[in-house]
Amino acid sequence: DYDSLTTDAYRLQVKAEDAGGLSSVASVIVTVINVNDHSPVFDQDGYPFSIDENNVPSSRLGSVHATDKDRGVYGTVVYDLPNVADRSYFHLDAASGMLRTVVALDHESHPQLVLAVRASDRGAPPRMTVTNVTVTVGDVNDVVPHFEQHSYSASVSENARKNTVVVTVKANDVDGRPLQYTILSGNSDGRFSIDVTHGSIRIAKALDADRGGGQKYSLVVAAYDGRHNVSVNVVVNVVDVNDHSPAFTPVYYEAKVTESERVGGLVLTAAASDRDSGENGRITYSMTAPDSTLRIDSATGAVLVASTPDCDRGKGIVHQYVLWAHDNGTPRRNDSAHLKLTISDLNDNAPVFVGAPFVGYVLENAKRRTGVLRVRATDDDYSVANRNVRYSLGQASEEFHIERVTGIIRTTAVLDRETRSQYRILVNARDSGTPPLSSQTYVTIHVKDVPDSKPIFASILSAKPPLNSSACYQAYIVENKPVGTFIMAVHARVPDSSVAQSSIRYGIQAGNDDGLFRINSSTGAISSAVVMDRDGGRHTHHLTVRASTKYVFGDCDVIVKVRDVNDNPPIVRDTNLFANLLHSSFQGGVIGQVRLIDPDISVE
Repeated sequence: DYDSLTTDAYRLQVKAEDAGGLSSVASVIVTVINVNDHSPVFDQDGYPFSIDENNVPSSRLGSVHATDKDRGVYGTVVYDLPNVADRSYFHLDAASGMLRTVVALDHESHPQLVLAVRASDRGAPPRMTVTNVTVTVGDVNDVVPHFEQHSYSASVSENARKNTVVVTVKANDVDGRPLQYTILSGNSDGRFSIDVTHGSIRIAKALDADRGGGQKYSLVVAAYDGRHNVSVNVVVNVVDVNDHSPAFTPVYYEAKVTESERVGGLVLTAAASDRDSGENGRITYSMTAPDSTLRIDSATGAVLVASTPDCDRGKGIVHQYVLWAHDNGTPRRNDSAHLKLTISDLNDNAPVFVGAPFVGYVLENAKRRTGVLRVRATDDDYSVANRNVRYSLGQASEEFHIERVTGIIRTTAVLDRETRSQYRILVNARDSGTPPLSSQTYVTIHVKDVPDSKPIFASILSAKPPLNSSACYQAYIVENKPVGTFIMAVHARVPDSSVAQSSIRYGIQAGNDDGLFRINSSTGAISSAVVMDRDGGRHTHHLTVRASTKYVFGDCDVIVKVRDVNDNPPIVRDTNLFANLLHSSFQGGVIGQVRLIDPDISVE
């Protein structure tokens, strides 16, 4: 270890000898080279220093000391402050470790400072150690106390009791010294006292009630910290007691307006007085109102129209209001008066129909004067004349009439749905005001169907009969067709909407005594019931077909013709021929005629 050696060089004699006894000696010099293997070590873990604030710059705080076991330059220790911010307040001598102030320190800003101190040797690279230095800055009573406010003011009632706190002043001392308060001036008659410790100013004697309105005390209060004192102005206003209430004259008002009164119009001016002065005698007016018709000017008491007067919609013609007069004292005192307002009704509302749209129903065969429905209109006007409603039809009608008072619409004729199924009637509602007002609405009346119409057959164009025929249909069938051959289909409809078309049933009422035809009762399809033979029977058939519902029926004639088929061979009748043969007379001439017959009618 280089650091523990007494010398750094050793001279050795080295002898070499062989087996024959010959030897030789040489000198060897060993030099021990120093290595920087130790760091500086402070002689204590931290250093506490103290100094009073407002010190002179370059004041000594104390020294730090560190040692290094290395020898030579490796054992030489230097000191510095590694934090740049610390160098603004302190200087550390690099060689001696002496710590000094750079500026005057302030306890109120930095009551204690902790800085890092570094000790380094001169190795390359150097080895170093850091420790903390705590500097405590002692407080000195160097700051003048200051009040939290530049001045204080307070108001107190003239009848406040003794020991009532009027105001509390408060001062602060950043040095932390205890403060004492005192009244320096303005309290010659001793009406106030002050709490020495807390600064509370109290009433010491009763205030002068006779001079209460407007009396003012200007006090000067001081705070003392044992070395410094500071003063502040305190103004105490003695407030008059509000001991009088406003009074209305008179206490009952009456007024009349019409519904046409303009907004902003003056109705009346209410008046109240107060024997107090100042704010205690200043009156503010207000109103308790059942609606927004009137308002009152808060300063003058003028009662004005706030919205168009309205006695309609159940509001009535008489409205009651309560007028209030409040003074502005503390607490506020008041008086009240009553106002009766009468509103004259105008006819300013037209009748309004209730329950629109109006829809009614009546049977088509209903008797005359049958009630269909009732229309109703209301009128929001207050007076009887203005709200009395009478009804009329907007245009003349042969089918309906409306009762003038009740609004009931009745029939004046028997209706026929098949002729007209719906009516749209204009109805007027008119009040009895001057001038009268009216309104209109439409009433829709539906005529309900009664099953009283016969089924009507619709001719098929392809089966249209000749113009001189009264039949609805005409059809053909070829003879010899098999049983069940479709001939044609008849179709009927019922004009009544209350009858389902599918309920119509068909049948052959006449012309089918021999049972040659049959008809489908649901579809009206007519087909053959036998194999038709035109040669041996009739070739034209007249049928009466009936379409019926539960209530009524209708008939139609159908003509069915049987068409011939060439289904029979000709038959030679017995013939006798008598001829006189003359040799020259009969060449190419008629000798006689043979007679043939064919049962088929259409074939000659």
